[in-house]
Amino acid sequence: MGVSNGQLLWAILRSRKARGLNREVVGQQFSERLGVVQLADLKAYAAATNDPNPLYDEGLIPPLFMARLIHPLLLKLLTHREANLNLLRMVHGQQVIRFMDWVQVGDELDASMTITEILDTPAGELMNVDFGITRAGDLMGEARVGLLVRGGGGGGKKEAKPAAAKPEPAFTREMPTAPDQALRYADASGDHNFIHKSNLMAKMAGLPRTILHGMCTLAMATGNLASELVAGDVRRLAEVDARFAAMTYPGDTLTLVGYPEQNGAIPFEVQNAKGKAVLKNGTIKLKD
Repeated sequence: MGVSNGQLLWAILRSRKARGLNREVVGQQFSERLGVVQLADLKAYAAATNDPNPLYDEGLIPPLFMARLIHPLLLKLLTHREANLNLLRMVHGQQVIRFMDWVQVGDELDASMTITEILDTPAGELMNVDFGITRAGDLMGEARVGLLVRGGGGGGKKEAKPAAAKPEPAFTREMPTAPDQALRYADASGDHNFIHKSNLMAKMAGLPRTILHGMCTLAMATGNLASELVAGDVRRLAEVDARFAAMTYPGDTLTLVGYPEQNGAIPFEVQNAKGKAVLKNGTIKLKD
């Protein structure tokens, strides 16, 4: 049985005074039978991330559809009483997704989740959680999600490092978002966190208004990267990795900036209209 919006709201309110993650949950594992991938679901995800790739009409999933697949387990973590996870202070800090094989319509899938580690950082406590998606026991993809609880953990003062000089961009692509983008992405991904849907809840979390899901921004970037680098053949993607660096608001116009290949990966970032990186330290790796 899945986690309802009411249960998520209660978890947000219940955890608002939580201080300090419970390190004893490290190593806990969870699993979920996902059922059969439906064409309507992948088409809705592609539409919510502005990704019109014709391969999706043939039943291949969009790359970041993985976010929808792992979300039922992520909800179990967000409502996990023992974790002591303050959801109003939590942000999605880092995301890595690796593709072993490509999921398509009709596949019957299972998901697993492991709470891998909790680390102190200068920005707060970081919980790294690993996910796997399998089909008949074969690993199709895996993901690592980094959840940062701001302001806790005693990570010490962050030392300022001089910014490395960036190379000249190899390509850029404009990525406009719509005022209702967060609402459409919430429905398509299952991520109904209220900071993306309610100005009141967003303000309770210290935000000026609702923000766009970081995974929506990353999904749009990944679709554009596939179009630019492999003519849209998403089956050639091996791994995508990025850090969520700043808030994005529905209606913002974003810019994907790709850089020359380094050490077998193509670096990228996504900037807002002021040139500030909202996704940084991004890399994408391709299969031969």
